[in-house]
Amino acid sequence: MAALSRFISRLSDKSHAFFETLKDPKDFQWTDKCEQALSDLKSYLTTPPLLSKPLEGDVLLLYLAVSEHAVSTILVREEGRKQHPIYYVSKSLLDAETRYCHLEKLAFALVNASRKLRPYFQAHHIAVVTSFPIKAVLHKPEVSGRLAKWAIELGEYDVIFRPATAIKSQVLADFVAEFSPAMLPALEQEVKLHDSKGEKGEWTLYIDGSSNARSAGVGLVLTSPTGEYASRAVRCNFKATNNEAEYEALIAGLTLAKQMGVEDIQVFNDSQLIISQVQGDYQAKDPSMIRYLSVAKRLLYRFRHCKLTLIPREHNSQADALANLGSALETTSHMNIPLLVLQWPATEKETEPEEVSVVDEGETWMTSIISYLRYDTLPEDQDESRKIRRQAARYCFSEGKLYRITF
Repeated sequence: MAALSRFISRLSDKSHAFFETLKDPKDFQWTDKCEQALSDLKSYLTTPPLLSKPLEGDVLLLYLAVSEHAVSTILVREEGRKQHPIYYVSKSLLDAETRYCHLEKLAFALVNASRKLRPYFQAHHIAVVTSFPIKAVLHKPEVSGRLAKWAIELGEYDVIFRPATAIKSQVLADFVAEFSPAMLPALEQEVKLHDSKGEKGEWTLYIDGSSNARSAGVGLVLTSPTGEYASRAVRCNFKATNNEAEYEALIAGLTLAKQMGVEDIQVFNDSQLIISQVQGDYQAKDPSMIRYLSVAKRLLYRFRHCKLTLIPREHNSQADALANLGSALETTSHMNIPLLVLQWPATEKETEPEEVSVVDEGETWMTSIISYLRYDTLPEDQDESRKIRRQAARYCFSEGKLYRITF
C-alpha cells in the first residue's frame, strides 16, 4: 500500500481501519470496517487516476484536507480549465499530532507536503488553495515554537496562498471540504478567536463621558467583527469638565483597542464638539482641549483605518450608562463588573517625547518585510520576492513594530 500512496487520494483515511486492526497483532480481528475499507480500495483502483507531469514554469496548485486522524494533500497542475493530479500525499497523525488545533493541522498538512514533494516545491511556484488563514496563523505574534519553525521551513520555497473557489473537478472530489464535518464546530470557534485578534474586519467602539460635582466617569463598549464585546466603566479620580470627560473616553477606548491588536475601527460618540475637533471642523482654543486633541490624534495615527461618527444620544445609551456608573460609584463599592480608575488626566501622563523635527529615514531593510507581513505585497523580481519571504518567516509584525521570533 505504501508504494501506491502517490496514486490514491487520502490513503491514510481510506486505510485507517487497517491501521487500527494492526495496532495489536496478538488480538488481530478482521472487522466489517476492514472489509468495507478493502472493498472501497479495490473499487477505487479499478479506475486509477492518470497522473500528470508538470512543465517548466507551471504554477502548481496544492489542496489540503484534514480529518480526525490524518492530513492529506494533492498537487495539481492546470491546463486550460482542466486540472490534472501530479501527486497525492497522505499521513496518519501520531498521538501528539492529533492534539494540534485544527488550523495547526492544516498548516502541518502543508509542511508535510513540502517535505514529501521537495523537488516540486524547489522547482515551481506553489499556490496553496485554502479558505482558512494559514499564512496569518504562521506569522501571528503569539505563534508557538512549532509554528515558527514551520514558517521558517516553508520560507525556503515560493509559496503563495489563494482563496478557495467552487470545486467542480472530479479529480478534487475528496478535497471539496478541507475538514471533516465532525471538526467544524471547534474549527469555527478557532477561526472566530483568530479573527477577534484584530487581524481582519472592522471593530466598533461606543464611548461616552460623564462629569458631576464629585468626579468624572467614562463608558466604553468595544465590539469585535464577530460580535464579541468588552464593556468598561472607568472612574476618574480628578475633576474634569464634560468635554474633558468625553476626550478621556475617546483616549481610553482607543488605548484599549490598540492593546487588543485592533487595526481598523469605527468610533461612535454623541459629542459634536469632540468629533468636530478631531475631524478638523472645529478649532480647539482652550489650552486643555488643545492638549487632549494632541493626545487623541497621536493615538488615531496608530490605526490603519479609523473613522469617527457622530450619533444621537439615544443611540449611545449603553456607553452613557457605563459613564454615569463610573462617575457615580465609589471605588470601594462592591460590584461584579470591573471598574477601572484613572488617577490623572490623559494629558498629564504622556511618556512619548514631543516631535520637534521629523526626519524621514527612507526605506530600510525592514520596509519590504513589513510590507509583506502587513499588506502581502512583494517585489516583481522573483529572486527578491523569494528572499523576502524567507526572511519574513523569522519575524512578526505587531502594533507597528517588527519583532524577531526566537525559540
